[in-house]
Amino acid sequence: SACLVGSEMCIRDRDSGKYIVKVKSLATGEPIEGATIRLVTATAEEIEAQATNEKGETTIELPKENAGKTCVLWVTKGDDASFVIIHAP
Repeated sequence: SACLVGSEMCIRDRDSGKYIVKVKSLATGEPIEGATIRLVTATAEEIEAQATNEKGETTIELPKENAGKTCVLWVTKGDDASFVIIHAP
């Protein structure tokens, strides 16, 4: 089952600067537990990596030094992969 992450699946908490990422199956719409979420800079430097919980969710924090820069959330589970581009404020 392929991973799905869309703009509606990545929610930024304006107060904390953290992103809540929700991953679901394209085939079933069910949450995907154990998907790896990697926050990567535009120059391919990994900032942080987290695994999703049983609800298909995790929280990623963008460091302040990356504010104003474009980053990518890479989502992988097995052979499946997806990404979302984040334009950090």
